[in-house]
Amino acid sequence: MGRGAEKTAPVGIRDHFFERGGHSLKATALVSRIAKEFGVQVPLQDIFARPTVEELASVIQDLEESPYEAIQPAQTQDTYPVSSSRNGCMCSSSLKTAVSATTCRLCWN
Repeated sequence: MGRGAEKTAPVGIRDHFFERGGHSLKATALVSRIAKEFGVQVPLQDIFARPTVEELASVIQDLEESPYEAIQPAQTQDTYPVSSSRNGCMCSSSLKTAVSATTCRLCWN
């Protein structure tokens, strides 16, 4: 379980995830790997609160099975719908003046 998160020496059950070089992005990848391998959804905050294999094992055992489901790719299209927040980002990045993204987002609604 921990080996995919940090590819150095073998991981011991009491090794601290973050002291071995783990960080938030690796924690997210670990949550995904646990879901695939154990069929449970470990909340990201549990990686921070219980950063050893020993502590996470007890969390995994207590969780109800929740099978991993990969997100299916969207069908190929010429264009795709854009969320209102993404519209705001596009609008604010295209403006040359100092208009906030919030103000710009209002014009799209």
